[in-house]
Amino acid sequence: MAAVGALIGLGLAVLYARGVLAGLRDWWAPLMDSPFLRFHAEPASLALGFGISVVLVLVAIAVAVRRLAKSPAPALLAGLLAAGRPPRRGRWARITTLGSTALALVLLALALIGGRSASPALFFGLGSALCVAGLAGFALWLGRSQANLAARKRWGLPLMAARNSAASPGRSLLCVALVASACFVLVSVGANRRDFSHASSSRDSGAGGFALMAESDVPLPRAFDLPEDLAELGFQADQIARLAGSTTYALRLLPGEDVSCLNLYQPERPRLVGVPPSFVARGGFAFREAPGAASNPWTLLEQRLEPGVIPAIGDYNSVRWILHLGLGDELTMENDRGEPVRIRIVGLLEKSIFQSELLISQADFLHHFPDHGGFSVFLTETSPREAARIAGILEQALGPFGYDSTSTADRLSRFQAVEEMYLTTFQALGGLGLLLGTLGLGVILIRNVVERRGELATLQAFGYRRSTLAWLVLAEHGFLLVVGLAIGAVAGFVAVVPHLVAASQQIPWGSLLSTLGAVLVVGLAASAAAVGGALRAPLLPVLKAE
Repeated sequence: MAAVGALIGLGLAVLYARGVLAGLRDWWAPLMDSPFLRFHAEPASLALGFGISVVLVLVAIAVAVRRLAKSPAPALLAGLLAAGRPPRRGRWARITTLGSTALALVLLALALIGGRSASPALFFGLGSALCVAGLAGFALWLGRSQANLAARKRWGLPLMAARNSAASPGRSLLCVALVASACFVLVSVGANRRDFSHASSSRDSGAGGFALMAESDVPLPRAFDLPEDLAELGFQADQIARLAGSTTYALRLLPGEDVSCLNLYQPERPRLVGVPPSFVARGGFAFREAPGAASNPWTLLEQRLEPGVIPAIGDYNSVRWILHLGLGDELTMENDRGEPVRIRIVGLLEKSIFQSELLISQADFLHHFPDHGGFSVFLTETSPREAARIAGILEQALGPFGYDSTSTADRLSRFQAVEEMYLTTFQALGGLGLLLGTLGLGVILIRNVVERRGELATLQAFGYRRSTLAWLVLAEHGFLLVVGLAIGAVAGFVAVVPHLVAASQQIPWGSLLSTLGAVLVVGLAASAAAVGGALRAPLLPVLKAE
């Protein structure tokens, strides 16, 4: 049976993997013009998966048979499968609870010491430790011989249901662990999703308060500082009047390789953008790391370092994962005179519109790259309602320069699309785990109810209605679901604390709460199916068997 099940599982695994890759080819690959994603499976991988599955099943069978072998034959003939001395779980539960809690406190202390620069892995480890501590604490509660639950008329049925969960502590703990693990994955993954539809409204966001970002194929000889500059660039008087209320900053560009996640290759010469003093004085944007900076971290670009070293600011994700650099690290390039210059990272932005380039001061740009004159990158600050109108005016007047404008929200969403695909893939795996866990939960619940048919029939004989017994069993399993949801959700939210702090207004609370609600509904539906099947059994035969 184990071998047949493992073979069926291999076939389903291949179909599932092909489906995930098909989704990536449709949604992810077009973003980066990389249509080479294809399914690949080594025979050794399939054989390893088959072997591990069979071994795990055999180990489970061996543990169960070993337990049954310790029971006397008369007890087994009488159907008392759980005969014998109950296992002593209290000591191990206490040790696990204390150990996991201590580990969580240590990781919390390290995270507090690191501050905003603390690694997200610390918080993920903290969430995992809390999840284990919660499960161990629940196991400790289940191991108590007498639950201290005072029966009251108003809460009699729920309290009785909660106490009944200690009757089969192993199965109850398994139910809670399945739900908690699934919720931990779903919450920790789902909380990392972001909505950039209102990103341009705040200066402390990844868009820095800019509604539009544009590039021109041909550098513009003048900036947008004065009306006469606009007139020399070809703007009509009415167009200049219609641009009133908006401010456009012109930046210089050294062409190079894209250093964002949209580039699957290792860039060696990144794009450099020279920002003017007016942009530095304006400030804005969310910074991940900017040590030693005053209220405006952009002033770090104007500091004078040793000869041949240029201070630069980049996006954290691009610098960390594409360039494989960190704060204080350097990248060597050649200037227009063929001399080596060292680009030193002095600040890191948090999920910004500058994920494709590194930013340096305009003075350093003109000193080292004088051959690249003009302005090619433009940021426009205006209200979101006026963004489309302003973009149309700019593109109409600057069409001969190849001026192409896009909203900063769309630009951020394009960068986020790759991360969204990763999150979607992990969420699909978490959903598969939840589906398998729900099926396993249904099997466990059915076995619980079937084994308790005698108890339920006796309660019916004493006058309990079937509807009351159904609510009793549903409340018992609902209690396990709620405990699992609470443990997994709390641990999951702790694991994404950096994200909660950095972008509390962008978290999709609606989808997260609906996901947790779906977990509860699915679990209760499985419970209802198990209870309905068991309570339809005839009363008299069950009582005779009892």
